[in-house]
Amino acid sequence: MLHKLYHRCCDGLGHREHLVRTWKLKGEFQIYNLHRGFFLFKFNNNEDCDTILEGSNYFFVGRPLILRRWEPGMAIEKLNLSTVPIWMRFPELNLSFWSAHCLSKIASKIGHPLYMDVQTTEASWLSYALVCIEVEAGIDLPNQIDIRTYLGVTHQKVEYEWRPSSCKECKSFSHASSSCLKKQAKENVKKE
Repeated sequence: MLHKLYHRCCDGLGHREHLVRTWKLKGEFQIYNLHRGFFLFKFNNNEDCDTILEGSNYFFVGRPLILRRWEPGMAIEKLNLSTVPIWMRFPELNLSFWSAHCLSKIASKIGHPLYMDVQTTEASWLSYALVCIEVEAGIDLPNQIDIRTYLGVTHQKVEYEWRPSSCKECKSFSHASSSCLKKQAKENVKKE
């Protein structure tokens, strides 16, 4: 299984210990550091690999672990990711919006809501709500959203645990707009 890790400052050992605790595997696995944040996982139990790939989204240091099954001939640099899960935080959220239904509607203004953390679900930590959403490449992540109610408009601050860079031209998280070859080619054609 191929894994793209977007957090480069961790060592393989710490990464492995975290995954062992998170995945609760039946067998053993090896991690091979490829390059540019990519890792290859080799499992001695195929059921473990299938369970992980079918499981929910996994995060490490607040950033998603993007997992794909390895296939012969797979070009690692050309993996086209058009969506990624990210955690968004609503600090000082009005108590009247503190429900799964309301939070889902609010979060859907930015992306597709996936789930909330335990403290948000149980409303046990009310200083902010934490929601995981899936966002599309190329969209702008706003710092504030407007919530319309029968009482008027509320301006809600939005924070992100991680802001992924993406290309607006290709609609992909595989590279930033500033290094897009497609965009550069279009600009070169306009100059001619």
